[in-house]
Amino acid sequence: MAVFFKILCEQHYPGTQLKLELLNRVVDYFMDNLQDTIWQNSISNKLCKEGSNHNALLIVLRLFYESEIVEGNLKSYARYIKQKERLVIDQMLILDNFLKLSEDEMIDNLCDEVWLYVESCLKNTLDVFMILMLQHSFPCWKNE
Repeated sequence: MAVFFKILCEQHYPGTQLKLELLNRVVDYFMDNLQDTIWQNSISNKLCKEGSNHNALLIVLRLFYESEIVEGNLKSYARYIKQKERLVIDQMLILDNFLKLSEDEMIDNLCDEVWLYVESCLKNTLDVFMILMLQHSFPCWKNE
């Protein structure tokens, strides 16, 4: 099976075991659905070189308390790593905002926040992906 996409999550302890279990359920649900290998295999040949099995897109979600984000001056970012042919999207999410919500609301908010940020990052790096797609589709074409 060929995969092109991987998602990781780092989350801080939400204060109680019950909140931790709820947050883990929400994050696992979100990540499991995105990393579906059958879906990835069905479209990976359109996005990656034939026979390659590397993560062209890596998304890292970090659920930290707002105070930790401010104190550490932590920021979300997206960076294309040319040597690995990988786009890394590292997103900071404010844990405080999720802890006040029900499970369904958490899922909705997580989906909305992640997709809006990923969409923004992809739009900003679209030129890089277009070049890669051209190089894959037309091996003789080289970007100088």
